Amino acid sequence: MRLDVLLINTLIFDETVEYTERYRKITGLKFLFDERNKKVFDFVVSHYDQYRKLPDIQTLKDHFPAFDFAPPPEPFAFYIEEAKDFRREKTLREATSRIESILSKEGPKPAFSEFVSSAREPLFEEDDNVDLNLKKDIDSSIAEYQRKRDSEDAWGLCTGFSFLDNATLGLQPSDFWVLAARPKNFKTWMMCKMYLNIAAKKPGKFLLFSKEMPKYEIEGRLLSILGEFDYQKYLRYEVEDGELKRSKEALEESVGEAVIIGQEPGQSFDLAYIKSKIYQYEPALVGIDGLYLLSKSVDWKDVTDVTRKTRGIALDTGVPIFATWQLNKSGKKRQSMDDLAYADALSQDATAVIVQSRIEDEVLEKYTNTLDVAIVGSRRGPSEVKGKVSIGFKSMKFVEGEEDPDGASWSVDSVLPEGGIDV
Repeated sequence: MRLDVLLINTLIFDETVEYTERYRKITGLKFLFDERNKKVFDFVVSHYDQYRKLPDIQTLKDHFPAFDFAPPPEPFAFYIEEAKDFRREKTLREATSRIESILSKEGPKPAFSEFVSSAREPLFEEDDNVDLNLKKDIDSSIAEYQRKRDSEDAWGLCTGFSFLDNATLGLQPSDFWVLAARPKNFKTWMMCKMYLNIAAKKPGKFLLFSKEMPKYEIEGRLLSILGEFDYQKYLRYEVEDGELKRSKEALEESVGEAVIIGQEPGQSFDLAYIKSKIYQYEPALVGIDGLYLLSKSVDWKDVTDVTRKTRGIALDTGVPIFATWQLNKSGKKRQSMDDLAYADALSQDATAVIVQSRIEDEVLEKYTNTLDVAIVGSRRGPSEVKGKVSIGFKSMKFVEGEEDPDGASWSVDSVLPEGGIDV
């Protein structure tokens, strides 16, 4: 018997699986039925929709005398898997042919991009999302909500800063967060600290990409935070063995693992590469430092393409993405969504937009090490939440609130070597 005939017969005869489940799985396959067999399938479905029961065999034989109605020898699940394999083989052949054609005509980079974008295209609707008819499925929806309410934690990946986490419930699957700041306003440091707060409790891999610096600089920031030593000492090779040991021990206590991919000489990456690495490592979180640098140009269409594709990657993979962005130049002490370059793209695509800026000591006319941090746009919870974070660059401590971890009168510019700190 043909595979489509066997699928129809399992829909009719196999009583070990509920009809609705059998129908959902078969339609989710998008299997290519023969035109005549498709009429049989449609008749069975329409009969059930009208009478809430399957047609009897005699009715089917009267309507379709040439069709072979017979209980199949294997159970329903067997033919579903057979149909999946058939689809996989067909899809792989088509994809291989398409990629080989691009490779011969356009070269390896476009071919690789096509490979990455098509590698995880869903073959079956049932593997991803099943359409929800709220009126018909409300009982199961409520039951599923009750199950989650009674057994699951609503909190996502918590950054460790309560004013952010309480307003958002943390980074949820498929979230796309953006942290925006002016240059030299510690956005990379904040990304590293948030990652370490999350990885301290969350197992799994964490991908950290940087378009602004090589991987050893990200590594140095992480180690100096863990070991609580001055990052300038790390750059000058002045970190002592005891401090390195402290960093290693703190790293070993963290249950998460960071995989760092930086902007190395002669090597670059794009969003297709990032997506391929997500599929390779299956991380719990992705951090992208300098997301705006992935745009081909400063044209708003190219920038919007980057934010839209980044949001699409988060949705496709289910992995939350945390990215840093560049703020417009502004003389204002408090930043808002209007100060973001290409704010419309970010407000449309990002789940949460956070801005931070260093607070200035107006008496000394110097910037302090305390940051104003504010949620200026959020799809979950309040869209305006403000807080303060102090960073002690002597001890590499981060403190939420007004407290200065290295002394109330201390400011970044007053203690660092000429030229300031590389942030």
